[in-house]
Amino acid sequence: HLAQILAAAGARKHVLVDKPFALTRAEAERAIGACRKAGVVVAAAHNRRFLPVYGALKRMVDAGELGTILHLEAHFSSPTAAAYRPGIWRALRAENPGGGMAAMGIHMVDALIGLGGPVARVVARSTRRALAIDVDDTTSMLLDFASGSTGYLATLAATASQWRLQVAGARGWAEARDHTRLEVRLTGEPRRTMEFDPFDSVRAELEAFAAAIEGRAPYPIADAEVVNGIAVFEACARSAETGQAIAIRA
Repeated sequence: HLAQILAAAGARKHVLVDKPFALTRAEAERAIGACRKAGVVVAAAHNRRFLPVYGALKRMVDAGELGTILHLEAHFSSPTAAAYRPGIWRALRAENPGGGMAAMGIHMVDALIGLGGPVARVVARSTRRALAIDVDDTTSMLLDFASGSTGYLATLAATASQWRLQVAGARGWAEARDHTRLEVRLTGEPRRTMEFDPFDSVRAELEAFAAAIEGRAPYPIADAEVVNGIAVFEACARSAETGQAIAIRA
């Protein structure tokens, strides 16, 4: 969305950007720089950040309840790619690298960064086994975080819907599922489950965007997190193509 962001900045308009924010780190940095220079708010639309189940998981991580964070995992899949029509951007490999990454996986990259901090290295694999269009349907990544934690992400564009986010620490693990359930298992304690009511995360996202425009609160996804997320997105495509691990600069 680089061209659209630059146009909004040029018109002195605040801009909320749907995924993917950009296709490369360089584009993301240019877009954010233009908005900062213009004095307008630019925000990445990752509404899963606003889910109560995500907030509960993040509070556990930030409070140290899970201990030293060892490993993070994310999975977001859906069968919707089977309905993609030839010619739309999501059916074009150049516009939609890494299979389900642009539509689904990028949300989970953002979620993982919000929980585990910046990603420093990516190894990815992406293949097409079921879709008729020239877009991959099975994509996975191994992640090394700057903190020393490891991670794994999978996104499938040709299977039944699933959303899962897990953090494992030295004291136990917690896993968010399907936007409304959080399961927690600490070492030596029984498993417990928390249920959350359905929640309008898009409305919460828009309210946060409005609050940032009015100067009441900063938008909760920082510029550095947006840039790192797009760097991971770009590295995923490069790694899947070359078979090599891709380092991400700080």
